Amino acid sequence: MGIFAKKETESLTAKAIIQIIGKPKDHVEKAMEIVLENLKKDKSWTVTSTKIAEAEQEDNYFITFSDVELKCKTFGDLLSFCFEYLPSSVEIIEPHDFSLGSARMNGWINDFLGRLHESDMVAKRIRADNEVLQQNTTQIFRNFLKLALKDGEKTHKQLSAITGLPEEDIDKFLAQFVGEGLAEKTEKGYKLTT
Repeated sequence: MGIFAKKETESLTAKAIIQIIGKPKDHVEKAMEIVLENLKKDKSWTVTSTKIAEAEQEDNYFITFSDVELKCKTFGDLLSFCFEYLPSSVEIIEPHDFSLGSARMNGWINDFLGRLHESDMVAKRIRADNEVLQQNTTQIFRNFLKLALKDGEKTHKQLSAITGLPEEDIDKFLAQFVGEGLAEKTEKGYKLTT
């Protein structure tokens, strides 16, 4: 009989909300269209309806969401949908009652944990790569700063032109190097520490 309490029930119906945040606005809206196209192509479920909200600006980003209704043959398919599309919420509409054996539940839990561990490993790898990239970027900027200031003091405007950083961000980027004793802030801008 599977997980469904009534034998005549062959699928479950769920509503979900899928959100996308980013910028620019047209990219966010196009991304949602692509997500829904891919969702409809998958044979593990049938999408019965979708409704996309217009992207709205929130702080410096745009956010859109789509209400999706789909039918899945198994609860496992619904879990796969959740992992693949990361909806912000899911509501099972039908059936109202389930009959669930421990063997099947154990299988789902272990699949869930396997995917969770896989996601965790990806996140840790990205975090480690980001730390190395951050260290290398800092070292490159340190060397660049030494070259930029080797022939004397530079103003914020000059440092902005040399580094490509916005003038208003110069203090933020050079604060670390001032703290390390590599450079010092002057009335006009910055110079290497002697």
